[in-house]
Formats: sequence, structure tokens, C-alpha cells
Amino acid sequence: MKLDAESSLPLDALKGAYVYKYIKVDGEEKEVQYRIYNFSIEFNGSYDNPDNEWELTGYELDEVSVQLIPFENGKWNKDKLIGMTLKSLKDYIIQLSSGHPKEWE
Repeated sequence: MKLDAESSLPLDALKGAYVYKYIKVDGEEKEVQYRIYNFSIEFNGSYDNPDNEWELTGYELDEVSVQLIPFENGKWNKDKLIGMTLKSLKDYIIQLSSGHPKEWE
């Protein structure tokens, strides 16, 4: 199956998704696991007036951040949210399927 180039998915639909990555720790491969908890969007000022470079002309999207619940010691640790930019998750694998157990909520 291929995705159309204009496909879209609301960020809210990714809440609860399982995100993981394999890393090396002391020469052994270990799986780091998270659940997506929430998102936030950051904006920066836009100064694109050619007549006045200091005039704030609006805002533009700068970054999308994600809050993650880590899996530690055999359980989802809701008390220790981890923040990352969405771009920094590019090396992680995300499992897009419904029906996950919701013990992280």
C-alpha cells in the first residue's frame, strides 16, 4: 500500500500511539519505548516586510513538540513526561494502529 502525497492525519489521532527505538547500551541492544501523550505547536515572529525589516508582520510555525510517556521498570511512567520535537522522532518507529491497551492513561 502507498500513501498519496497529499495524505493527512490530525496530530490528535496520534495520541496514545506506541513509539520505540533500539539503542546500544553497554554493547547490548535495548528498546526504548514511549506512548504519545500530547502535542504543542511553537510559533516565531515573522519579519518579512521589505520596507521595514523590524516590523512584526505575523507568526509562522516554527516547531511541533511532542510529550511522551516513557516505559520504565515494566510500566508506563505517567509522572515522568519527556518532551521532544516531532523532528527528533525521525529515527523512531511509530505503530499506527488502534486497540492499544490504555493502561498509560
